[in-house]
Amino acid sequence: MAYTNSQAVAGRSWSLSIGPQAPVGLSATGSGTGGTLAAATYYYKVTAIVSGTESLASAEVNVTTTGSTSSVALAWAAVAGAASYKIYRGTSAGAESVYQTNATNTFTDTGAAGTAGTPPTSSGTLIGEIQELPFERPEWQFDDTTNLQSGDDEEILPTIRKGTEFTLKVNYVSGDAGQTAVESAYANATLNTFTLQATKSPTQTVSGDKWVVNAYVLAFNLDAISAAKHVTGSIKVKTTGPCVKTLGS
Repeated sequence: MAYTNSQAVAGRSWSLSIGPQAPVGLSATGSGTGGTLAAATYYYKVTAIVSGTESLASAEVNVTTTGSTSSVALAWAAVAGAASYKIYRGTSAGAESVYQTNATNTFTDTGAAGTAGTPPTSSGTLIGEIQELPFERPEWQFDDTTNLQSGDDEEILPTIRKGTEFTLKVNYVSGDAGQTAVESAYANATLNTFTLQATKSPTQTVSGDKWVVNAYVLAFNLDAISAAKHVTGSIKVKTTGPCVKTLGS
């Protein structure tokens, strides 16, 4: 899809933000000792705090404990630049309601009460003055599985979705927080989360559709100064992993 910052149909518009990478690889292992957790099924998500900004949540995991002295050991891949992590717990899927904070990417939940709170549904900083954004989801790669290569029609099999490269155009604005975050991501080769957020459609009352993807900034170039004295720039992005779509409501 592509859009411009001037596109508006019935008051609709879009926004793109850049934020810290959500933790990946979360695992949970229950133990019947070491804590005060009661016998139940517990659900967990983890977020990262980078430069004071909380990331979106990791994928959810759950574990069932037995007895009344249980604990849960959690681990996940470290997020570059993370100063700390929030570990959210709940007793039903998608309903994490308390969290605890830890400085490293391992944590043992012993049943402490924690602090009331839910994982964020949005994260990051808006990138200002976008002219055009060709936002593409990853494409399937197909491999040849033909037994005989001579005289046969090719038979192909989808094997993996390839990361997508896209280049968005911006009017450069000195000091714009989103563009500054993009420059930082480029300078440090850090993996960030990009969120494309649609405003509500006429049938939606809470939020619009959302697309989230992890990506590297390959380049951030200043291209030209126009006759109108606008400095334009191009941001080249390479995605990794899936592009996750969440329907609004």
